[in-house]
Amino acid sequence: AACRRALDGAAAAPSDAAAQRAEKIAMHRREREIQGLLESSMARRRRVMPSREDDDGDDCDEEDEAEERERVMLVMEAALIKAAADLHMHRQELELLAMRS
Repeated sequence: AACRRALDGAAAAPSDAAAQRAEKIAMHRREREIQGLLESSMARRRRVMPSREDDDGDDCDEEDEAEERERVMLVMEAALIKAAADLHMHRQELELLAMRS
C-alpha cells in the first residue's frame, strides 16, 4: 500500500508520525522477508542443479519455470519497495530545499 501511494504520486505517507513509522517498519520487514526467500530459493536451486543435469524429464522444467517466476516476482517487489522508499526520501529532501529558499 505504501509503495503504491509513493509511486502513484498520491500522499507519500500517512501524516501521522506513528503511522509513518509503522508503515516504514512494515516495508523494511517485507524487504528482509523477500531477501530471505530469495536466498533460500537460490540455495535450493544450487542444491538441485547438479542432480538435474542427468535428468531429461519435462516435470523439472515446469518446476524450474515456476520457481524462476517466483524469484522474478520477489526481485521486482524488492525493487518496488526500494524505489518507493527512495522516492519518499527524495520528496522529503525537496520539501527541505524548498523551505531553505
